[in-house]
Amino acid sequence: MIDIHSHIVWGIDDGIQSEEEMKEAFQMAKDDGIEIICSTPHITGYQIDDEKLEYIKQQQRRARIISEKYGIQLAFGCELFLNDSVYECIESKHFLSLNQSKYILCEFDVRKDIHKIEDFNEYLYEIEINGYIPVIAHVERYFLKGLDYRILDDWKEKGYIFQVNRTSLLGIHGKTIQKNAKLLLKKRYAHVISSDCHSVDGKRISKLSDIYIKIQREYGKEYADLLCIQNPYSILCNLKVRSFAKK
Repeated sequence: MIDIHSHIVWGIDDGIQSEEEMKEAFQMAKDDGIEIICSTPHITGYQIDDEKLEYIKQQQRRARIISEKYGIQLAFGCELFLNDSVYECIESKHFLSLNQSKYILCEFDVRKDIHKIEDFNEYLYEIEINGYIPVIAHVERYFLKGLDYRILDDWKEKGYIFQVNRTSLLGIHGKTIQKNAKLLLKKRYAHVISSDCHSVDGKRISKLSDIYIKIQREYGKEYADLLCIQNPYSILCNLKVRSFAKK
């Protein structure tokens, strides 16, 4: 399996905090059947500069050397926060696309309903007009009162990619978010499932196998492979992401 959303590299953000914890997370991922992980630390425009971006890259390079000892391929990227700073951030190249591809993992403020985030489409458009494709991180978490298909269909038509969190499907973020996540799978809107790993204990760990098995049982192996293997691989290889037609 391939995990394109993970805060597994230590000492960068609110994810893994120590080198020892990161090693433990790599071992957990290996034991779970994850072979490729993309490091996606949080980046916010007003809080990033050349020096901080270089530090992130150095930490990722150090982590890659360690990951190889666990049989894990580590790719580099970021999770770009979408607010008014995104224009300057894109212009100054203070971000990392996923494995140097045309795809950028991006997020809104999960504390706010998408309808209360002013200019949310303009932020996504800024990414698009600069030649990148938004991969919307944990898309299910922005609809605090239930999915709005007018917004989702608009994003889908524009070719944006929908990433769903394993933890959302497990109900860690509440019943509404869990229902959103399940509907995104049921209606075949989801493109990718990721761990959004932040720790080595609790629920936000480097694990995908339980969700893969659940999707396989409910929707079939082909859909599970698409969400956990094929589309993540396509993103990291800069290839076209495929939607799954509902039978």
